[in-house]
Amino acid sequence: MQCSKPSLLAIGGRHTDQGYMTIFCGFLVRASWLSPIGQPVYIFILLVCCFMAPALPGHPVTIHLGSSVVGYRPDTPYIILSDGAVIRGDIVVGADGIHTLAAEAVFGRKVHPQPPAHYKCCYRFLIPASTLESDPKTKFWNVDSDGEKTSLRIITHNATNKRLVSYPCREHSIHSFVGLFYDNSMKLACREDYLATVDKSMILERFADFHPSLLEVISEAADIKRWPLLYRAPVLHGERAG
Repeated sequence: MQCSKPSLLAIGGRHTDQGYMTIFCGFLVRASWLSPIGQPVYIFILLVCCFMAPALPGHPVTIHLGSSVVGYRPDTPYIILSDGAVIRGDIVVGADGIHTLAAEAVFGRKVHPQPPAHYKCCYRFLIPASTLESDPKTKFWNVDSDGEKTSLRIITHNATNKRLVSYPCREHSIHSFVGLFYDNSMKLACREDYLATVDKSMILERFADFHPSLLEVISEAADIKRWPLLYRAPVLHGERAG
């Protein structure tokens, strides 16, 4: 096991209310925890390149663009695409999100996404380290109290039940942020949009109870997405799994 750099856990909405904890990571994760990879989109691009590369071992995969899955037959198994094509295989992995039809095919019943009791929504955004470094009010975010480059930060505000999570990626050149909160005004009547943007003023208002120095950091965000957070009830057993 490799031990990562200490990660900051701040309680009280200020980065100075800090204590450091050690996170143990797997064999392939080195001390620069998450740093080389970062956002899921980079992982996706890397995997696509690997799976389609003819020079690598095995057969390159075939990607059916613009073809959503509209049906599953777990006993065969095969999937039916929106264009009518039938794709067969030895095993089918339903990894297409909270609304996947795979769950219904396996359990034999409707599986409805539900809002959790806490952190029903989150804001996601990236801020380049160079942007924070150029401002004397925000350059502190690039280093920890020992002057080392920071790893994971989790800043909590228990009075308002909000969390701000930050971690560096792409060799500490970019900071990825997640702001977690509960929003009673959100409706589940329509399908969520993970590309929905929000104005910077909204996140500053939402996290106004946090320390002013943290708000200075947040104010450097340029493109903020709002993601609803849903979950499925725990799986008791797979009625049709086999």
